[in-house]
Amino acid sequence: MDYCRRYHIQLRKELGHGLQGIVYATSRRTAIKIHARQRAYLLERDAYLRLRQHTVHKIRNLIVPQLCEHDDENLIIEMTLVAPPFLLDFGGAYLDELPDHASTAAAAAHWDELKEEFGDDWDEVNLVLKELTKYGVHVLDVNPRNVRLR
Repeated sequence: MDYCRRYHIQLRKELGHGLQGIVYATSRRTAIKIHARQRAYLLERDAYLRLRQHTVHKIRNLIVPQLCEHDDENLIIEMTLVAPPFLLDFGGAYLDELPDHASTAAAAAHWDELKEEFGDDWDEVNLVLKELTKYGVHVLDVNPRNVRLR
C-alpha cells in the first residue's frame, strides 16, 4: 500500500471493520483506518483536526486517539492506539451544526435504542457527547464499541 511505503510502516492485525472501513494496528504502534467512503473520511478527518486544534486528549475520563497523519487521496487516517476507557470513531461526526436528519422521528428512536443499549452508562455517555459539542463536534454514530467507559 502506498501509504505504508511512504511512512515505512507495516500493517499488523485488523482491529475492526464496519460500514466506514477497516482499522489496522501498525508497526509504529498506531492504528490506521482505511475508509470506504470519502464522505465518512472527511467527517472523521475534520473532527480529528478540530479536536487537535483544541488539544483535546480526553473527554471527561475517556481517552481520545490523537491524529498522527491523514491521507486525503487514499482516505486514510492514522491515529494513536488507545485502551479503555476511550472515545473513538468520528466517521459519524458533524462539525458545528447537526444535519437535518438528526431531528427526525427515526433519529429519536435511534437515541432511545442507544439509551437502552448503554443502560446505566447512558448518563455518562450523554455527558461525553455534550462535552464534545463545546468543540463543535456532534457525534451521531455512538455505540459501546466506540464509547467504552471501562
